[in-house]
Amino acid sequence: MKKILILGANGKIARIVEKDLLNNPKYHLTLVLRNVRRLFKF
Repeated sequence: MKKILILGANGKIARIVEKDLLNNPKYHLTLVLRNVRRLFKF
């Protein structure tokens, strides 16, 4: 399992990458952003 850190997880590019990586069990994601409430607004 590879560990991936995404800084600025609320950004446009980060959201696209997150969707692809969340569906793959080979990766463990750590998402960092200033306001956690923004993370779940898709």
